[in-house]
Amino acid sequence: FEALRQWLMAPQKTWLRELGLRPREWARPIEDLEPLTLPERTRVGLLRQGLVAEGPLAGPGASGDWLLWCRGTGQLPPRGGGELEARTLQRRWQTLQDARAALGAPSCQPLAWADWQAAPQWQGDSVVVCHPAKASTAQFVDLWLQLVLAAACATSPRQGVLIARDSHDGFAAALTLGPLDVEAARQELERLEAFARRGRQVCWPVPPDSGWAWLSYEQAKAGSGDAHAAEAWEGHVRRRGERLREEMVVCFGADLPAGRLLDGAFGSLAGELYGPILAAMVKPKERTTVTP
Repeated sequence: FEALRQWLMAPQKTWLRELGLRPREWARPIEDLEPLTLPERTRVGLLRQGLVAEGPLAGPGASGDWLLWCRGTGQLPPRGGGELEARTLQRRWQTLQDARAALGAPSCQPLAWADWQAAPQWQGDSVVVCHPAKASTAQFVDLWLQLVLAAACATSPRQGVLIARDSHDGFAAALTLGPLDVEAARQELERLEAFARRGRQVCWPVPPDSGWAWLSYEQAKAGSGDAHAAEAWEGHVRRRGERLREEMVVCFGADLPAGRLLDGAFGSLAGELYGPILAAMVKPKERTTVTP
């Protein structure tokens, strides 16, 4: 299951890793030796640690919990800067916990069907994925896979919910997926595994964010997919292009134009892989749960 999950979330990176290549290790960014504020990646990492630990930070708390938890690690800025960052972390943490609690009581149980075994996180009768940053295609696929496995094991999840950062610097439901029946879920697991087998033989030609952008906009308005996929791939003033990621540079080259990327079977492959997820999406007005 974990091998399938890793490929679905990051097919190009997984393909390179299985070849023994880890391009991110080649990058050596120059960092401020004594920053006054935390880089966003560090905030995300601390929240992720909190999700894993769920110890001193479980449930309602105060910003002092973060100061205590990070004491002696050098992760927070000194003095007043650290106090401000602790407040920011606590505000985000609390909205994340509120969004989870609105779905029901937490639980976790190992599940297995055929060759796939995992322990999805539940809140009430919903399968939940919590992401400590803004959501991207990787998290959409992760939620789908967790929901599919739960349905394949006949646990009858009512829905799948992705909780991630929103535009207000808090956390809320970023994606809600409707339920599947048992047989459809089992067929979907086998179908996804077939994609992963193909993607381990050759580099998968659809970068996740560009493929998702193409399909979601193309389904909303025919003919608009190319422009939005090109924007995701090449970037713009306020968005870093997907082609600049280390694994994409190795797989496709930093200068590959969107026109060449979108040639051939790009659209049909994006539709095959991501189409069922888009079909299962529940629109906000249809949701039966309310999140902060």
